[in-house]
Amino acid sequence: MKELIEEYLEKVLIYGLKINCNDNLIIIMDEECPELYEVMERLKCKFHISKVIYEIENLKDIYTAISQNKKLILPKYILPTDKNHVKVLQFLDNSFSDYMRRLYYEDDKIYDKYINYINDKKETNSEFYRILEENSIVVSIYPSNRWATQMYHGVNAKERLLLDILDMIPKNINEEIEKLKNIKDYLNSLKIKSLSLYSNSGTDLEVELNEYSKWSITDINFPSYEIYTSPDIRYAHGKLCIEKPSVLYGECITTGILTFSDGKLEKVSSDNPQWEAIVLNDENAMKTIGEIGLVSRDNPIAKKNKIYNNILIDENMASHIALGDSLLECISIPEKYLVEKGKKYFNFSESYYHQDLVFGNNTLEVHCKSADGKSKILLQNGKWCI
Repeated sequence: MKELIEEYLEKVLIYGLKINCNDNLIIIMDEECPELYEVMERLKCKFHISKVIYEIENLKDIYTAISQNKKLILPKYILPTDKNHVKVLQFLDNSFSDYMRRLYYEDDKIYDKYINYINDKKETNSEFYRILEENSIVVSIYPSNRWATQMYHGVNAKERLLLDILDMIPKNINEEIEKLKNIKDYLNSLKIKSLSLYSNSGTDLEVELNEYSKWSITDINFPSYEIYTSPDIRYAHGKLCIEKPSVLYGECITTGILTFSDGKLEKVSSDNPQWEAIVLNDENAMKTIGEIGLVSRDNPIAKKNKIYNNILIDENMASHIALGDSLLECISIPEKYLVEKGKKYFNFSESYYHQDLVFGNNTLEVHCKSADGKSKILLQNGKWCI
């Protein structure tokens, strides 16, 4: 098991974080995993990392303490000596959505206590959180005990899940990254005006981009195979059929049909009325599309053909949209203007929520029309054809 952890962490450190000699490393995770600490100490010496700081945020314990009116002791962090050479690695398991669901449906006082705890923590450790915000971060995956036993019951659950995660990383990472960059640059060169999405399961949707829409690839999530943009909120027409399960604040849907008209979500039909209520609630501002992510079905994650209940993995199963907030990296406007005027001013979606929904499958076709009226096929049978 330790050899697997070391192989995985080396790839995350080298290709994800691009760790350098004498960097400080902050690791954020939801659950204590002793075997990871031992391996990280060895890698700390191998890569000449100055300091490794762990921030353990056990959401289950925090929720239990708050709901039982127990006193929470705020942690104090020892700051790295050289604050200019800090890199942040956040491990994302599937616990956040589950516990936020409880807070979402509990008494408002419990939710307020949770928010106050988060705010107090950030105020008490303001310098630590300033360092987190100002330095590069990579969000990756580590199989927590809870998540591993949910995926694989019985012995060796964590090892089996870690083997899956290793299989999701291509053998030649640099080659894959270069390929995605080339496609991203090509899409931007087309100056795409509209996208048409079709599949045999019933998806038939047309969306438009505007002059500020920009195609991006992520340098935060590791691994990732999506190329994505944010569309114009005024133009979305047709129907989109959800192909994979999706979770919003603990409410899961396995099937669903979304109907759009004049840019807005008009109707939702799914197997979970509570999920629909969250999406259709005007206060949540989730009726417009904040992201379109194109993903080829021949990537290592898609080939697994398995739902892991972890959005970092599952959004790479196939092409997807996100309801709610548009992404800054997909808008070619300086951030200060977006903060000053708001994303809506520039016809992009603005919300506290960002809900990914996979609609791609082996029959998906994506056509685009550029500003000069020329049409091209981008994906055919769920795969890049450019």
